[in-house]
Amino acid sequence: MTNYEQVNSPENKELRKQQIIKSVNTLMKAERDSRGHRQHEGSIPAFDIEAYPELLDKLAQIGPHFEDSLYIAQMILALWTKIEENFKLDEKDRSQLMICALLHDIGKSGPLHAKAQLREVITKIFATPSKRISLKVADGSGSHDKTVSEFLTEINLPDKEKAVAMLKKELDVDAQQELIIDFWRRHVDWTFDILRDYEGDIRNFINPTVVNISASHHILDGKNPAKLKDSQIPSEARILEIAEKYEVLTMVDKYQAFIERSGLSHEQAIEALQALVKENKSLPITARAIYFKVIEILDASKSELSGLTRQS
Repeated sequence: MTNYEQVNSPENKELRKQQIIKSVNTLMKAERDSRGHRQHEGSIPAFDIEAYPELLDKLAQIGPHFEDSLYIAQMILALWTKIEENFKLDEKDRSQLMICALLHDIGKSGPLHAKAQLREVITKIFATPSKRISLKVADGSGSHDKTVSEFLTEINLPDKEKAVAMLKKELDVDAQQELIIDFWRRHVDWTFDILRDYEGDIRNFINPTVVNISASHHILDGKNPAKLKDSQIPSEARILEIAEKYEVLTMVDKYQAFIERSGLSHEQAIEALQALVKENKSLPITARAIYFKVIEILDASKSELSGLTRQS
């Protein structure tokens, strides 16, 4: 049975939902408890993922990618004292940024209104690792030139030609020309569209700021679906972006979209992140300073980061 079939069987999908609910509730309780004597009952409402059944369903579809998101939210909580001191943020900002971390990869479930067959193809692509594809994070580019078509051949996708035709018809993807790294980064646009659909949320958890932060975690890679001016990009979005890149660089497992993880040491990851920012000559001074400050916080937090464990 493939990763996709395992994750999306009715039994496993329901189990995943229950695991997600438990993990989110545990994380947000830890966030509330960390306020200690400063906590005022009801001052910051608790995020309840069960109140968003469609989002919960999409998170279950992306399988272990949610574990990545959960880990990044844990990073934010663990490092918050340093983040708060350097960026003049408060506990409401922390709760909001943790929600963004949990939801930022929800676009890996596919476009907002994707039909079932298209969603199945997309989630299969994200659910299938490739030992021969890696992400060269040091300069923000793919270290390969594999096309979508070549990737589909490599993973032995059933009915490949049908899938290629569907991608062309529904998404205008030329599988012979588009690089798989560019296809993968489409998930940022899909995250934006999915979350923007909730901007009228009466609970105000999925507000425009949350949408923009969640969808702005590949700015260094040239993805800006909200079309924000540089001055409009929240510092929290840059914090989330660097945290995610650190996680990808340091974690070693068999599952990260199609990316073979680097498994770098803490020190090597910090060097790679510094190089990524230094080599991006188009970054404005203010943005560059924010990225470097986040990397500095990570660099000074080796012990806190090494104490984190991945949950599911």
